[in-house]
Amino acid sequence: MIINDWNSKYVTGKVQVRVRTYPADKSPAIELLDARTGEPETCLTVCMKDYGSKPIPGHAFIKLYSENEGSLEELLRHNLVEDTLERIDAGYVRNGVACVKLGPELLALFLQQGYGAV
Repeated sequence: MIINDWNSKYVTGKVQVRVRTYPADKSPAIELLDARTGEPETCLTVCMKDYGSKPIPGHAFIKLYSENEGSLEELLRHNLVEDTLERIDAGYVRNGVACVKLGPELLALFLQQGYGAV
């Protein structure tokens, strides 16, 4: 999936959205690649297995801080996720992770890539 006008703090412009799952717990992972070169820009999600958390099916954990500042807003603007308003601490970062419901386009992308229901 290509997005022409991504605009978060550290990633702007035309990006490709790539999906996979984390090997540790099979939770959804969402990555942004430079649409021209295919080089990784950032991973929007985080695996919280070491903190005793796993998203319920159809949901993912989005990292809100550091290189991902503004990414949740962009995911919402492009209707790729719905914000559940649930926040989780990530190590020393209070409320650093958002639980989101994956939108139909992202769910379809996971299915197309052969990951089944995530």
